[in-house]
Amino acid sequence: MPLFKKSTNTIEYLYQTHYQDILRNLAGKHLSPDVQEDLMQDLYIRLLRVENWQEIENQGGYIQTIMNNLVTDFFRRQKQMSSIESQAPELDVYSLEVQFEHEESLASISQVIHSQPEIAQDLIYRSKIAGQSYQQIAQEKGRSVSWVEKSLAKVINQSKRAIAKDVL
Repeated sequence: MPLFKKSTNTIEYLYQTHYQDILRNLAGKHLSPDVQEDLMQDLYIRLLRVENWQEIENQGGYIQTIMNNLVTDFFRRQKQMSSIESQAPELDVYSLEVQFEHEESLASISQVIHSQPEIAQDLIYRSKIAGQSYQQIAQEKGRSVSWVEKSLAKVINQSKRAIAKDVL
């Protein structure tokens, strides 16, 4: 029995008419009452979006199809969430290991930097933290760009050796 006028009353009528059939269908899906309620609310929202009720010959079948699609989507999301959750512990352990390695590396680098003469520490600060170019540093220090490059390269190489020593 097609209804030709779309209104909230029409949708409410269709919803109430097919409510028991839909619940029986959901009962066979082994869903919790909360999930069933959520799916019923989603169904109602989907019904509100339908523009052409007069063109739908089997409205009950159409409503059941919408609900079946909602249930399928629910199970897909559950499967995706389970997959993500099963990978999460591995990711957390990996992240902790990487974080620990980074902290060790930073400690080694910090130790190397603090063991350098004050001028080398200043070069590192200006270059890596303040973001000054080698040219700017050279001008402010009254040195050549080559001197700045070599001094920084020396500290970087020492840092790399310290990290390599800690890894081995």
